[in-house]
Order: sequence, then C-alpha cells, then structure tokens
Amino acid sequence: MAVREDGDDQGGDYWLPVADPGSATPRLAADERALYYGTARVEGLAMAGGKWQPAWTLPSPAHIMISENRLAFVCREFVQGNTSFGFGGLGAAIALTSTAVDKARAARTRRGRAAVGQVRFEWLSNMILDKKQPQPTRLVKNPVPVIAVHLTTRDDAGRHVRLVLRQPDPEITAEMLAWHARVIAARRLNSPAAASLDDGALSELRKYADDPAGQPTPRGNLLWSLPDARQPTASALGS
Repeated sequence: MAVREDGDDQGGDYWLPVADPGSATPRLAADERALYYGTARVEGLAMAGGKWQPAWTLPSPAHIMISENRLAFVCREFVQGNTSFGFGGLGAAIALTSTAVDKARAARTRRGRAAVGQVRFEWLSNMILDKKQPQPTRLVKNPVPVIAVHLTTRDDAGRHVRLVLRQPDPEITAEMLAWHARVIAARRLNSPAAASLDDGALSELRKYADDPAGQPTPRGNLLWSLPDARQPTASALGS
C-alpha cells in the first residue's frame, strides 16, 4: 500500500494499482476484466512476535476491484501521516493515520493523490472468510452479518503481511473465494514450478482444483490454504 499520484504508472502496476485522475477505481490492464466492484474498510497487518499487529488503517472506505489476477483498492478520502513505513521493497509507502485534522488541510493533502494497494493472487498463501451473524435484538430484528476477508502473503523481506477487508459491500461470499481458489490452484498446478513441489503441496492444490470449498476452522472461519505462493520481489518495481 502507498500513496500514489494520479496517473503515475512508474514501475507499472505489479506492486501498486494505477489510478487515473479523479478515478475511484484502479486502471485495468489491457487484458484484465473486472469481476467485482465494491467498497470496504481496509487495513494492513504484519506478523510480529508471533502475533498479528496493526500496520495501517484507512480512515474511510476504499473502492475495491477484483479481477482474475488481483484484488486492488483505491481510497481518496485518506489523511497523510508524518512517518513512513514499508513492506520490504515498498520503502516509499506512506503511513496513514485517522487522527482528525483540519478539513481544508486534509483536502489539500489528498488532491491529486490516492491511497492504493493490492494483493496479486500469485502472492497469496491463504484466504480467510470471517462471517459472524449477530443475534437479533428487540431493536434490530435482522442484524447485518459482520464480515471480514483476510488475504495473507509475505513481503519481499519474508515477513508475513495481511490485507483485511471489513464489511465489503456488496458482500464477498464463500462462493466467490472458492472460485478464486480453484483458479489459483489450477494456475499453480499448470506452472513449470509445480514439478518442484512436494506431495503435500500438490495434494492440497489438486484438492482445491477439484473442490475449492473453504475448510472450517476452530474459530468458525473458512480457510483456503494455497501452497506455492510466489512472493513479490523488489525487482518488480523496475528499479
């Protein structure tokens, strides 16, 4: 994730989506087809000390796009922080904070920029769907489900990182994630790298290619474990 200038396509869109001036959605590649458009609250986590720790949180909902190749987001209602962070090769990423600031100053900061980010599906090591149904109350007879989608990978420094989408609208369903799991598994099985995978990894991928349903976890989530994730490298930036 980083704050990117409108129309800046330096390094292509492998690391970061390109947002055209004024656009709320990522620019599609020439051969890319959007399968989903929606909004969600977006945050990043990083593994530290054996626990998931917050790395950043966008203060406003982001626009989400899902294609066959990636999940990408654009958020124009962001506030720029005073410090920087980087996930490995993303050393130019800018920290975000939801601390209230003067609205006019925030508007000047955001003009011509957007917070953008993505997870390409070749990077994915797992997907988790956390869906909870609150109990009805006297005031709320049909409460809205509480939904979070977790996409886990490693950065190019080897650290586990995770993109979390909260309350996606329209809902991102188990059926949608299962479809992607099948596509991802088929791609990895058909890649030259499949010849070097061990029997366990091959078995897991074949399982999802045949039946991509998520596996229930003790916490009541659905988990898709995806062996043979291709971790991004700093060379992808073209620098």
